[in-house]
Order: sequence, then C-alpha cells, then structure tokens
Amino acid sequence: MKIAIIIHSKTGNTLRVAVRIQEKLILMGYSASIVCIQPNHEHATDIDHIHYTSLIDVRDYDAFVVGCPTHGASMSLPMSAYLKQLRRFDNKKVNCFVTEFFPFSWMGGKRALTQLKSVCSSKGTSVNSSGIIMWSNPNRKSAIEQLSNDLSLF
Repeated sequence: MKIAIIIHSKTGNTLRVAVRIQEKLILMGYSASIVCIQPNHEHATDIDHIHYTSLIDVRDYDAFVVGCPTHGASMSLPMSAYLKQLRRFDNKKVNCFVTEFFPFSWMGGKRALTQLKSVCSSKGTSVNSSGIIMWSNPNRKSAIEQLSNDLSLF
C-alpha cells in the first residue's frame, strides 16, 4: 500500500509527528512518503490568496495521513487551502491528526481536528482514525507513539 503523509508544519512539531508515523508505516511494510506543503504566502489570512504551485495526484496513492498544527483554535489555513485545491479522495482511506501547543484538547485541538475531518470528508471519504498531540503535555512522547500506532492502521 502506498501512503502519502500530507502535512503543514511551521515550527517542525507536526513534522516530527509525521516522521514517527512514517517510520511506523514503513516498519509495517507500507510505502510511506511525507509531503510537506509550502504555501506561496505563509501569512495570508484569506484562504483564496493561498496557492500552491504543485499538488500531489491522489490517484497515485492508496491511503493518506493528513496533519497540521492548530492556529487560533482552528486547523491551519495553509492546510485548509491545500485540501480545497486538492482533487477528491474518492473513498480512499484517510487518517488525520493535529498538533497544538496547549496542554488540553479543548483549548483548540478538538475544534481543529473536527474541521480537518470535515474537510477530508467533503473530499469524498470518511476519516478512519484521528488524534491530537498536545505539545506542552509532559506525556507527549507516549502520546506520539500511541498516535503513530493508531494512524498506521488502515
């Protein structure tokens, strides 16, 4: 199975989680590649002003993991714009995660994850597994390990 891990990571925290998920998927025998999206304008505040010069072709993959940071209690705008421009998933398997700085998921993570799952669902699929990594949680390492286990199951 060929899996794309599509992420937006501004500080590197979301990327670190994606790398652990990729390692887990490879150990399980999957082909997994990380796609770090880079918007043309990182600080744009209007989704219609964020564009990408290249998008992956979802037809080249069997499944996806989509991850992004939480910004202002919402999913990152660059990820929202990317998914808006991306072709439909058409019933391919998708797992999602968000990262946030705050120690409690009710401080924005739950809302951001709900938004991310909703956008993925609007692209013609349902999200199988999902999770939140709270970066300031002292149990972050074990949470990342658990998330990588959960999201590597397709």
